[in-house]
Amino acid sequence: MEQAECAAKIRPLLCTMDECGDCVSMMESGNTVYIALLDVLGHGKKAREVAILAQGYIARSYPNALLDMMQGLHQCLHGTRGAVGVLCEIDRLTGRAVLTGVGNVTARIFGRRNYRFVFGDGIIGYGEIHPVLQETELGKGDVFVLHSDGIREHFDELECIGLFKESAKVIAGGLVDRFGRESDDASCLVYKQQ
Repeated sequence: MEQAECAAKIRPLLCTMDECGDCVSMMESGNTVYIALLDVLGHGKKAREVAILAQGYIARSYPNALLDMMQGLHQCLHGTRGAVGVLCEIDRLTGRAVLTGVGNVTARIFGRRNYRFVFGDGIIGYGEIHPVLQETELGKGDVFVLHSDGIREHFDELECIGLFKESAKVIAGGLVDRFGRESDDASCLVYKQQ
């Protein structure tokens, strides 16, 4: 089950990535894939600065334990406008996925079974956060989707006929194009188990 693909699409509200507060990270180490999606509060150049700060922290912190990473990210973003986000690690050999998130980001599985993860309220970098680990197993053909609130939260597979059979890149682009809100940055990261 080690074959998988991962891709992301970000559509900035203000037309340029220099003013986009959404960011994604995708890294591999051995058989483990690390993915993250963050949505910094607000838009514009200041939001982008926080997103770059967060991406740098994440790149330096993998492969630490996810809860430690989330608490470290919380400290890293202290004093900024903050963000919401999800961190995840996936074992490509077994399909085991472990994730944690804070705030109104979405993580869903489409495939053998459809499932939506629920994260606790909060803002990474502000106040208190209480992230918890959640675990699942991805099977052959499952599509694991992370997206910001710039994408409509409630859509179902019937609105995406045929899309989830495509590549991860096409799925991510399709979800942003079909369900992205015109009033916000929109980001989507897709991991597809082959």
